[in-house]
Amino acid sequence: MLACGEYLLTFENSSSPKAIKNLLQNAYSKHKKQDPITLVTDAGVENVNNTIQEFLSTTDQDIKHLIAQKDIPFSNSRIEAFNKIIKHQFLLPQNLTNRKQLINALAEDVPTYNTIRPQLSLQGNTPAVQSIHFLAMCCANVS
Repeated sequence: MLACGEYLLTFENSSSPKAIKNLLQNAYSKHKKQDPITLVTDAGVENVNNTIQEFLSTTDQDIKHLIAQKDIPFSNSRIEAFNKIIKHQFLLPQNLTNRKQLINALAEDVPTYNTIRPQLSLQGNTPAVQSIHFLAMCCANVS
């Protein structure tokens, strides 16, 4: 899964380096900004490998890759908290029995998480509303 702040951008049913690279490429092409992007991951082999490094080198340093608890003192707890919410509040109650059901459930649950489910950490907003507020503030500061 790939997130921007609290907003889930996309997910993949594999954690192979190639799958992670595809997630990054898709998210980068859709959400590329003028400002550099910081990618915070753990040091797992799916995140730290030649495939990922080769892709990152093609972005003209638009994406800075930081390893949690190595390059920065804090952890990737935000995405781990997100994983816990998706797992316990969305997936486990559905009693999924196979990968196809999981993929279909995520395709339905991710938009719900992003646009319907309010979050206390976002002052009762959804990630989508919070993203709109953030963009509005950024645009107001530019003009």
